[in-house]
Amino acid sequence: MAIRRSLCIWCLFAISILSVARAVRADNLTIASTPSGAKVEMNGVVVGTTPYQMKVPGSYLHRPHSVFSEKLEHQMTARIYKEGFAAQEVVLTEGPYKWISATGVVHGSYYLLKNSHIEISLESTATLHAPTVVPAKMDPSSKHSDRREMPTEEIVRRASPAVVQLFGTELQGTGFFVTEEGLIATNRHVADGSATLFVATSTGARLLGRVIYSDPHLDLALVKVDGSGFPHLSLVDLVAVHPGATVLAVGYPGGGLPGTVTKGIVSAVGKIEHHEGTWIQTDVALNPGNSGGPLLDAEGDVVGITTMKLVETPLSAPTEDDSAGIATLRRARTQPNSPAQGSAPGITKPERVATPPGIQLEGMNFALSAQDLIDVMKRAFPNATLRANDAPAGNGNVTIHSKPENADIYVDGKFVGSTPSELPLSAGLHHIAISARGKKSWERDLEVLKDAQVQLHAVMDSQP
Repeated sequence: MAIRRSLCIWCLFAISILSVARAVRADNLTIASTPSGAKVEMNGVVVGTTPYQMKVPGSYLHRPHSVFSEKLEHQMTARIYKEGFAAQEVVLTEGPYKWISATGVVHGSYYLLKNSHIEISLESTATLHAPTVVPAKMDPSSKHSDRREMPTEEIVRRASPAVVQLFGTELQGTGFFVTEEGLIATNRHVADGSATLFVATSTGARLLGRVIYSDPHLDLALVKVDGSGFPHLSLVDLVAVHPGATVLAVGYPGGGLPGTVTKGIVSAVGKIEHHEGTWIQTDVALNPGNSGGPLLDAEGDVVGITTMKLVETPLSAPTEDDSAGIATLRRARTQPNSPAQGSAPGITKPERVATPPGIQLEGMNFALSAQDLIDVMKRAFPNATLRANDAPAGNGNVTIHSKPENADIYVDGKFVGSTPSELPLSAGLHHIAISARGKKSWERDLEVLKDAQVQLHAVMDSQP
């Protein structure tokens, strides 16, 4: 009996040792492409070029998990692209799966990598450029004294080819071409910190757009795609926008059909507290996914960029909720509603309103004025003719090690892989966070300089 008990103990010990060995064993995740030399983005952050190899814990690839295994708790998506070729996006993981112990207790969920080797064949974009050009020129200085109202159907026919759908790592929204050289305007919250976005045109083409400008104060971003001859829309300055004027929006609301059109009027023009820029209030219906699309006047020109809607959320502070693809200005009952007496014209002040809690407001939708976009383009890109490979600031290489290794790396809040890794991060300020199960997170704000070589060594203490 004692011998049998000893054998059982030794068997359990051996199984434990094998489980530990399997849990700590490292494997390689390899991403290759034809042609090679393509950039690899992991969850929106550039991590290298093909052929790209990253070390991952063995438990990211193999089942079953033991109590000693590291869990992959995030879905991983890779985007592979190269100039002159259509980008491809690959979901690297499958799941989530429930992690259930031998006693039947659920210990959370995890993902598994589908394969350890990913091979991508990139397709040339030579035939993907939209052939139609809308006969419109950007003339922000025009006062439009001779402008003529067009039928709604004609406005939509002319504008729709210039309106595109944008896909980020987490959100989707709308944008529109403002130059024939492939410059696209959209909202900053649609870009969501991504280096690139997929651009779907009305012709069915699927292009890769590079985020070349993201305004830190306005909810505004500019995206550039390769090519020329794109249909584009005209912008009008603020003097042409008046309350009561007819306007319509074209966009890609989630759950709606592509190129959805809604119509209404300009309700008011002015400032909103806590939000920079000049805003156009409208009763045009806006829904998640409309963000970044054009608000058009009766002549088919852009007067604003559809951005957010006002709803009633009791006992909350004003915040922007962009989780659904259109920013939602949530406010308490005492937050901005209408101009208070004695305030400056066009400035909205807090005023108590008798709106029952939980009732959604109707027709309180907002577009950032095209004047703000005009001013940004004049200041940042005076010639408005850019090339997709004009990197705004360059890159620096950041090599990250940790103790223990195989820890998760987050760059600006996005999971990009495990230590050790070498990341070509864009010049500028980045927040780096390293985390491992049972350890205190290691976090640093890092200023990356162009062409810099930076080494980070994260030593994580055990949690108390």
